Amino acid sequence: MIYVTRPSLPPFEEFQEILRDIWDSRWLTNNGPYHHRFEKMLADYLGVRYLSLFANGTLALIVALQALRITGEVITTPYSFVATTHALHWNGITPVFCDIEPDFCNIDPEKIEALITPKTTAILAVHVYGNP
Repeated sequence: MIYVTRPSLPPFEEFQEILRDIWDSRWLTNNGPYHHRFEKMLADYLGVRYLSLFANGTLALIVALQALRITGEVITTPYSFVATTHALHWNGITPVFCDIEPDFCNIDPEKIEALITPKTTAILAVHVYGNP
């Protein structure tokens, strides 16, 4: 059986020391030292000057839509985690649902053009189960 919603995790032993350090410091959230270290390493790896980490994808989508000043209607897929639609509603954006293609369960590029109207401001194509 292939578990499509079960995360792939490295061996616990690889993180045991780090988790002990975090636990002993009692700094579990809110910009702790590991947060800053990871943020810098990721920015360096990506070659970007600015980078923001978020607690989850829902918050990341909400803030990205605000930062891009997206309004109106956005074409997206209904076959996604609820955060996709929630982020649009949170920002007062109307979702326009496009069907998925059957092989990868992602938004069907062949069907997007027919949904574009003068009110369309963006396409939010999310990828399901890590499929490209």
